Amino acid sequence: MITAELIKGQDAVQRLQGAGPRIASALEKSVLSMAIKLRNHIKENKLTGQVLHVRSETLRGSIHYETDFSGSKKMAEVGTNVVYARIHEYGGEILPKNGKYLKFKIGGQWVSVDKVVLPKRSFLMSAVRELVPEIDAALKDALNTELRKLKQA
Repeated sequence: MITAELIKGQDAVQRLQGAGPRIASALEKSVLSMAIKLRNHIKENKLTGQVLHVRSETLRGSIHYETDFSGSKKMAEVGTNVVYARIHEYGGEILPKNGKYLKFKIGGQWVSVDKVVLPKRSFLMSAVRELVPEIDAALKDALNTELRKLKQA
C-alpha cells in the first residue's frame, strides 16, 4: 500500500478558501476604477470635440456608470439615458412625424427637408475600443496580484 500525506495541506486549503473574497474584492475595485476611467474618457475627450462638440452639456453631463457585483458578477456599464445619443452613436435617418417635412433653421434661414441623415459618430463604443487593452491589463493585474499574495502566504 502507498500512502501520501500533504504537508501543510490544511493551511493550503484554508488559504484557498479565504482567497475567494479577496480576489472578488480586487476585481470589483478594478472594474469600478475602469468604469470611472471610461466615463471620464468619454466626457473629457469624445464629447469635448474629439467626436462631438458641446452645445448644451446635456449629453456629456448624462454619461454615467452602474456596477453590478451581485453574486459572482463583476460588471460595469457606462452609458447615457439621453434620447438623441443613439442617433449620434449609430447614425441614421430622422423622418418627419407630424407632416411631410422637417423644418428647422440653418444660418437664420428656415429649411424644409423630407429627412435628415446623420452619420455614425460613435462616442461610447469608440471609447471602449480605445481602452480595451488597459481594461484587460487592469483586470489581469488585479487577479495576478491576489494570486501572488496567495502563493506567498
